[in-house]
Amino acid sequence: GASKFAGLFRRGDSGDAKPAAKKPAAKKAAPKKPAAKKAAPKKPAPKKRAAAKKKAKPDYGVMTSAQLKAELKKQGFPVSGRKAELVKRLQKA
Repeated sequence: GASKFAGLFRRGDSGDAKPAAKKPAAKKAAPKKPAAKKAAPKKPAPKKRAAAKKKAKPDYGVMTSAQLKAELKKQGFPVSGRKAELVKRLQKA
């Protein structure tokens, strides 16, 4: 079989050879001065929605099984079953 030291020795590579000289590191460019800041236009205050006050139920269909189980556990429901059963259980709550 192949020797487990085969990767250490290469054909034609002698131990006397000097490693290639490293090139000097390139000089880093001096940091540029930041441009003058322009005044940003003021954004209007966000409007409050009436629906935002109500707790909207999340879309359980896009959640993973692990996320559904965590939500069920938080609400005190059993966490066993298939994903469809978990979704139904959460929608009833």
